[in-house]
Amino acid sequence: MKTHNLPDYPTIALSDLSQLKLDEASGRRFERRFLPGTLGGIVVVFGGFFGGWALHRFGEFSDGSSGLLVIVGFSLALWTHHRMMRARPVSLQTGQEMSPFVVGGLPDPDCYEIAYIDAASGTYFRRRYIE
Repeated sequence: MKTHNLPDYPTIALSDLSQLKLDEASGRRFERRFLPGTLGGIVVVFGGFFGGWALHRFGEFSDGSSGLLVIVGFSLALWTHHRMMRARPVSLQTGQEMSPFVVGGLPDPDCYEIAYIDAASGTYFRRRYIE
């Protein structure tokens, strides 16, 4: 029975990653790709809360509209997080697609880490996801 929301990627131990070189530039590029959806969702959520509250006090905004903005913003942020877990980054070293591996043996059961490995250049980066 599947107990998490991650795709069925192979597992790798932290000790195996020590043999590879960290590629921070590819990691930053990968995260930047999903920044607009994540930040946009967060801005819409807070806009729904605070902007809706302020406009409601002046009688210009209904409670339903504020709630709808919160739901849309939260959905956008979760959808972006979901897409990020399943995306395949491209290595800046070789230009090839990196292979995802779930890092095993982490102490926190509510978090998962995926290590994205480029076997051709021997580089990797890790990204933590919250269940």
